[in-house]
Order: sequence, then C-alpha cells, then structure tokens
Amino acid sequence: MVPDAGDMVAGGAFVVLGFAAAQAWRADRRQARADGPAAVRHRRRDLEAAADRAITAARRAVGEGHDRPAVTVADVQRRAAADLHLAVPRAQAAAALRERFRVRAGGCDLWTDA
Repeated sequence: MVPDAGDMVAGGAFVVLGFAAAQAWRADRRQARADGPAAVRHRRRDLEAAADRAITAARRAVGEGHDRPAVTVADVQRRAAADLHLAVPRAQAAAALRERFRVRAGGCDLWTDA
C-alpha cells in the first residue's frame, strides 16, 4: 500500500512538533542549570573576587601617596565587568563589598561608600 499525501503531511507535522518539544525541553533544562544553586554560588564567588581585587587596588594606592584611599561600589562593578564579564547591580556589588571589607578588616586603612 502506498501512503497518500495526507499521511505524509501528518507524519511530517508530527516530526516537526516532536522536534520543537525537544528543543523547548532542552531550553528549560539549560535555564534551570543557569539559575540553579551552583550558578548562584559561582556568581557570588566571582563577585567576591571582584570586591577583593578592588580592595587590593585601593590598598596599593596607599603606596602611591594617597592618604586614605577609598574603594567604591563603582570600583567593584568595574572590576566585575572588566575581569569577569559580569554586569552586576549596584545593590549586589555593595553587599559583596561590605562583606569582603568586613572579612579583610578594611576599615583600618580604607573607606567605602557601600
């Protein structure tokens, strides 16, 4: 028996719909991984690294004759963008800077706007 044109169109449509469903499922899985706990931890570590780098750069400025240099939230955002290719909201950058500032005892030789 030879399939007619209607059967071929229906079969083709079934294949296309199946392919589209598989692509949607993959996209959902990819998004779930991008928003998952491991991704959040990785982003937090990257942001803390950017804050550490900004603090280190400000401390090195002490040797260049500045009295009491500042490390700003904008410094952290610039470091995250330049070094890690992250666009970071000001509130997140400020939180990371406050945390790293506290951990590294930054209050003794630096000031911050965070």
